[in-house]
Amino acid sequence: GFGGGVLFYDNQWDLSRGDEIWDWCFADIDATFLHILARPDYEPVNDNEDWRTLDTRRMDFAASDRAIRVTRKALAKDPDLKIYLSLYSPPAWMKTNNATGGEGSLKPGLAYRRELAEYLFAYLKRLQGAGVAVDYLAMFNEPDWTHSQDGMHFADLGELADVFDQTAAALEELIAADGTLAMPTLVFPDSLGAGSLTRSRQNTPKLLARSEMLARRVGVWGVHDYWNQGGYWPVRFRELRDFPPVGDKPIWMTEWAQRYRYGDLESANEYGANILNAVRLGAQAWMVFEWCHPSQNQSGLISCDWGAKPPRRRYWRSKAYYVFQQLANATPAGAMVLPSVARSRDGLLDPAANQSQVLEHLAVAADGRLILHLHNRGGDPLEVRATLRGVTAAEAIATGPLGNSQPHAGADLRAGAGNKATLTTRVPANTLVTVTLPAAE
Repeated sequence: GFGGGVLFYDNQWDLSRGDEIWDWCFADIDATFLHILARPDYEPVNDNEDWRTLDTRRMDFAASDRAIRVTRKALAKDPDLKIYLSLYSPPAWMKTNNATGGEGSLKPGLAYRRELAEYLFAYLKRLQGAGVAVDYLAMFNEPDWTHSQDGMHFADLGELADVFDQTAAALEELIAADGTLAMPTLVFPDSLGAGSLTRSRQNTPKLLARSEMLARRVGVWGVHDYWNQGGYWPVRFRELRDFPPVGDKPIWMTEWAQRYRYGDLESANEYGANILNAVRLGAQAWMVFEWCHPSQNQSGLISCDWGAKPPRRRYWRSKAYYVFQQLANATPAGAMVLPSVARSRDGLLDPAANQSQVLEHLAVAADGRLILHLHNRGGDPLEVRATLRGVTAAEAIATGPLGNSQPHAGADLRAGAGNKATLTTRVPANTLVTVTLPAAE
């Protein structure tokens, strides 16, 4: 499925006229996931010395009030949303750098791992009291990378796995004793990329040595998708799928955002290409960093400008929003991704390319239909042909410079010999075309 975050920019929603922004995100888009954040400042000092006894009088959850309000309204719009909670950093007193920034790690020893579990338990109880049930939980955010934002950095991913194991065990014990909470499915490790797990001379052997524990504890393998060097990009998810601790567990791309500013159309190209590339190559979920974001950056789908004066808008849907909407609405959660390879005489579609291809593509099967997404991020139109069996009709929509999810007349289906048919689709420049074919074999 597809989803997005309400992480650092939960204040952007206060610009909405009525429920407009919530409708854009949770009524107009068939989203699966809402990604929310556990902040590091709910417990300024240790509540007590017994991790099994939670003293909420020593805790202050006021910083979470706005995010909880956004989450509750989102669930009112779409009760089927799955809530995915991430902790970037625990309070500073648990950290080796005595700060929440990602330059430091969790202090060593079982005691701090249990205190981390208590902190997570406390926020799960806070959410439960507000009517929010958490389906998925990640204890880390990019632990393989040191940075100044909130986080915990583990140079030794073997230590990271041990922290994960003992914290999870303590959290299970707290939830079992409580008797009213359900244990969330655990997402691990939300690293900066899959290569940190599968390609590290230092850390890959340490993770492999903990294969049994990881296979037992991890419910979802989550990675971000920023590292695109060398020959890694076309094989990153295949390598992760082949990594023994992963087995048949789901692989999610849990965070992507643009790191550089682009114009609106090129931004949409970046989103479309990265989504299709990741899902085609093995990610089973794709999540944008933020639903709403300040217009000065491009980390999300809805741009917000607090300082705008008429006639400028204070918030608006980017072209990337409409690309995301078309992909999410036309690709049901649970659809089966079909192997697909694009070939071109001029080399535009080189499958060994390090970066995304000029024409990114994705084929999925769902409910007796074949759904074919074609995103042309280039400046010239492309003609795409596919040979199919058992197809007698085709419908197409397009999002590009001239419209959003508009009927597209550029898909022509012609019957051939036997049960075969040839689909010819014209994909304009800077455009996403989605072709739906019922009853495809």
